[in-house]
Amino acid sequence: MSASGGPWIYALGTLAPRVDGSAYIAPTATLIGDVVVGPGASIWFGAVLRGDSGSITVGAGTNIQDLCILHEETTIGRDCVLGHGVLAHGIHAEDGVVIGNGALVHEGTRIGAGAVVAAGSLVPANSVIPAGTLWMGVPARQRSASVPERIRQRFQETREFYADAARRYPRELHPPGPDSA
Repeated sequence: MSASGGPWIYALGTLAPRVDGSAYIAPTATLIGDVVVGPGASIWFGAVLRGDSGSITVGAGTNIQDLCILHEETTIGRDCVLGHGVLAHGIHAEDGVVIGNGALVHEGTRIGAGAVVAAGSLVPANSVIPAGTLWMGVPARQRSASVPERIRQRFQETREFYADAARRYPRELHPPGPDSA
């Protein structure tokens, strides 16, 4: 645990989180039970990964941003982006998937590699999102058979930002001192 009291990583009975040593877990993130976090992944402030009723796996290089909730049997592939406040409940996302801020993705949904679910979208249970497509809306519907290059580039920049932040925060995050004002 850090000086700030977190991150909060708990076993539940015999189910214990397994976090790769190169992953970054923010001080206020919570991991409970059967949770696996891969190399270079990052779990940010206020995120909750609750592996009490199914395993949760976060692939290498993936960033789970502030206030995300992952629950039930959930697999997030490599190099994915889950924006602030995403609810991923019992889903399978392949490598390179982006789920935008505040999106709700429900049980049984499968998201193909490189697909994008836009911010604020509601993906109903048991949806199948093909690889490389762009989905948005309430309920989410396919808006494009391919993700525009400008959007792909934006999320590549997001991946790079979070990879850099995951290296910076362990070195530089600290309570403010008297000279911080």
